[in-house]
Amino acid sequence: MANIVTRSSKGSELSFAEVDSNFTGLASDTSTLFARVYTPVANIGAIPASPGNGDRIEISDSTGIRGLLNVQGIPSDFPSSGDISGLQVRLQYSSSLSAWQWVSYAAKAPDGRYGAIESVAAAQATANSALAGSGMRNALINANPIINQRGYVSGTATTTANQYTLDRWRVVTSGQSISWSDNGNVRTVVAPAGGVEQVIEGASLFTGSYTLSWSGTATAVVAGAAVAKGGTVSLAGGVNTAVRFSNGTLSLPQLEPGGAATAFEQRPCGQELALCQRYFEVLNGRHVTSAKSGISDYVRWPFKVVKRVAPTMTFAGGSAGYIDTLDVDGVGLLSSDSSFGAIGTNTIASAEL
Repeated sequence: MANIVTRSSKGSELSFAEVDSNFTGLASDTSTLFARVYTPVANIGAIPASPGNGDRIEISDSTGIRGLLNVQGIPSDFPSSGDISGLQVRLQYSSSLSAWQWVSYAAKAPDGRYGAIESVAAAQATANSALAGSGMRNALINANPIINQRGYVSGTATTTANQYTLDRWRVVTSGQSISWSDNGNVRTVVAPAGGVEQVIEGASLFTGSYTLSWSGTATAVVAGAAVAKGGTVSLAGGVNTAVRFSNGTLSLPQLEPGGAATAFEQRPCGQELALCQRYFEVLNGRHVTSAKSGISDYVRWPFKVVKRVAPTMTFAGGSAGYIDTLDVDGVGLLSSDSSFGAIGTNTIASAEL
């Protein structure tokens, strides 16, 4: 059955009449039907020139309606100035008065509750704008690579492929190395022929266009595709992505969302260190478990930063065999029956990609 149209104290309709979707026929007494149908029109220029008595219309853009002589009953609270294109107006025609009678008006999006749905591109642009002032625009971590938790020495040949050196940066080819020089706290790295690269975690990337910029003579490849200085590359969100520099000098690299390179983003050193420690951390100090016969002893060492995944532990002066718990938050050792477990200085927790 049809729903009766309700009205406010001012006579404005509060809702459109709705007809039950299961209603399959007209009632024998049509006087019981109260559904009112309004014909949509775009603006006042589209108002029908020869309406019939009782015709109802709903005008989407009500700009200029106060200037119409054949519209009667415009309420005093209807705006007389400003932008009213967002107000829709309902009118009903009276042939006896030869005029349109005012029924109601309302915002097309009442109280601004229903905002337009952003396209993916628009959402990405919004995210990019937010990132621009957040200190997190550069997807590369330790881009000015002064964080060196491993204590890698400039020019030292690596012994395995993809060996990490300065934090978040790995030398691709075994036996090659990187070297560097510092000037005004800007570090310039010499990339080897096989390349030095950083794998960006997919969780830090949206789908879209990214711009890569850097200073120096090195060449660059992103996700397997060569990229020129200031060039763009399309990346898939959620996919781990390698950025590699080869055969030349490199300083202040930046991979950022959008189609244009901006000034290098300098983050506070402590923040940069914390970003690095999501993937690698050196545990300094000494935690010891020592239990007498028949007694268990447990000690847990929390990580400074929650890891990407439960890390691989490399114990220095300690006992890997006593690990009881290991997760993204920390590591715990358990000893019992006169056993001895320890986490020694320079123990490593690695969750590198």
